[in-house]
Amino acid sequence: MKLDVFCQAFGRAFHMTPYQFASHFATTFRNRVGVTPTVYRRARWPTTRRSGN
Repeated sequence: MKLDVFCQAFGRAFHMTPYQFASHFATTFRNRVGVTPTVYRRARWPTTRRSGN
């Protein structure tokens, strides 16, 4: 699922953006997916360069 599609679906489901409650989002994501959003992104796109890394 692309990020823009996910954010729209999240907004419809929870009536807020995932960025409004970052720690709640990360905890919920980890509970449902099994890893944190950061670990998920790094596994999904391992060759993407990030600033600061």
